[in-house]
Amino acid sequence: MVRLDHVLVQQKSDGNSFSFAFRGKRWSIYSFIIAIALFVGTVIISDINNVLYKEFLVPGGYLFSCLFIWSSIYSYFTKIELDIVDSERIVKYRKSSPFGTKEWVEDFNEFIEIRIWRPERDSFLKVVLRMKDKQEIPLGTSEAGIFDLKQAKNISENLATIMNLPVIEEPTVSWEF
Repeated sequence: MVRLDHVLVQQKSDGNSFSFAFRGKRWSIYSFIIAIALFVGTVIISDINNVLYKEFLVPGGYLFSCLFIWSSIYSYFTKIELDIVDSERIVKYRKSSPFGTKEWVEDFNEFIEIRIWRPERDSFLKVVLRMKDKQEIPLGTSEAGIFDLKQAKNISENLATIMNLPVIEEPTVSWEF
């Protein structure tokens, strides 16, 4: 199964249509704050003499700082929108990023199910809209997904009613201590 990388956050719902979007500018700020904190921590560690594994920590810190800065830049310039329109019985998808634009419009018939997906912890639920070609679009109420099982089921049932699709709950992966 191919899961798209960004969780699309619910923007609006009027009963007959849903709009989801990737809030790239907000995610960009989060990534930039992490990059700055990591960079400052790496600079501080590079000035201290008795740090174990300093020869690995310093280059790794700079590398990950650069990766988070790249993530911040990419997220800032990336816009993803998904509209589910009941009156036309279509799903519209548009992603524009520094690497180009991808757009498609699919009929409801191209979708096979809605899954409630729980990656390792119950606190990060995602509603996944699954297509016939195995592509999956993760949906949520925040960038991390959905924090409440009741909200996940509510969104899933509303989408299932509009799109006439079954809702399937994937098994929870539990933590073993």
